[in-house]
Amino acid sequence: MVGCRAWSLGTASANAAGGRKGPRNRRSRQGGESMTDAEVTDRTLWCVPGGGVLYRTPAMADGAVHVLDGFFDLAAIDADTGQRRWTLRADAGIGTSPVAVDGGVYFADTVGCLTAVDAATGEVRWKWRARRSKMSKPTVADHIVYSLAHDGSMWAVDGLTGQPVWNVRVADHPTSNDPSPAVSQGSLYAAVGGRLLALDTTTGSRRWDVRPFGGVRQTPTVARGVVYVGGDEGLVAMDAATGQERWRLSPGGAVWASPAVDEGIAVFGVEGWCLTAVDTGTGQERWRVKTRGEIHSSPVVVDATLYIRNGKHLWAVDAVTGEERWKQETGAAQESSAAVADGTVYIGSEDESLWAVDAVTGEERWRLHTGGEVRATPVVADGTVYVGSEDDFLYAIHT
Repeated sequence: MVGCRAWSLGTASANAAGGRKGPRNRRSRQGGESMTDAEVTDRTLWCVPGGGVLYRTPAMADGAVHVLDGFFDLAAIDADTGQRRWTLRADAGIGTSPVAVDGGVYFADTVGCLTAVDAATGEVRWKWRARRSKMSKPTVADHIVYSLAHDGSMWAVDGLTGQPVWNVRVADHPTSNDPSPAVSQGSLYAAVGGRLLALDTTTGSRRWDVRPFGGVRQTPTVARGVVYVGGDEGLVAMDAATGQERWRLSPGGAVWASPAVDEGIAVFGVEGWCLTAVDTGTGQERWRVKTRGEIHSSPVVVDATLYIRNGKHLWAVDAVTGEERWKQETGAAQESSAAVADGTVYIGSEDESLWAVDAVTGEERWRLHTGGEVRATPVVADGTVYVGSEDDFLYAIHT
């Protein structure tokens, strides 16, 4: 195995025929050189160092991979060549993953500044600061950027000009881990301090505000006029227009991640090592199966099959019946969610590998050993899968 190496981010790529293996878990920086002992195969398009925060999922826009390079820099890497297109240094540490929408890249820093960058050139379109209060990861919809400030204010900022559209006080003391809001059909839905509220996206006026239970833990899922949110006491479904509760399910444990909703079924993991599916119309439990560990990532449903990590396995389950279709041991428990594209499931693992598994049979198609644990969710675009590893390198692999 020959290690990927580069003198600086994006200035060199690795592409070798055949996979050759050498020492594992070794990383060095000598004379300004970055090196990882990751495996290089025919599938490796390139790998470049990424500054130590590659547990975050990159953002794709305009043929480039946008990734944090350290805690202060945002870099755009050419998706085909691995060459650096541009780098932007923020005024403070970048506190969120970048969001790429409509030719722009948006992020929030650790002192409350929202920044919009031209995805093609790296030029700053605008900066806007919210009273030096840390902001949540931006949500962008219809050219408006929404973010929750940790002083309890929800802000809407014009994505083209950076001018504030409105701001509303939504909490006195929001917690530092309140999730990003969701936007659907002219409403913004946010979980703040154990409450769930809906705001008009145009004016910021409050449409409804409820406290479904304590400890709301994730960004709401909105589907077909219903808002689903999990928390310490289970899962609740509310009418998106009125906030009226339709049903709630108390499965005996907390719901850690947002549910997957597909074809009348909501599927989610429950504290206590089980996976549960409910009828979205009635809230009646359809099925429940035991797992081999806690489920902290959201399931992915494609063609009536649910894919999720289950202990040391990637697991495929019939979304309608709960019957196991297959399981594939992936070495160690994964923290990343799966990505599914063109009949293949991609998932990172703590065994320092990116796995590619046949979505129908569960057979391993290929596996790439990196120089560190792979905790970020992979991104698949145009026949290439992009993922960061804790060896501080970003990888581009032919699917």
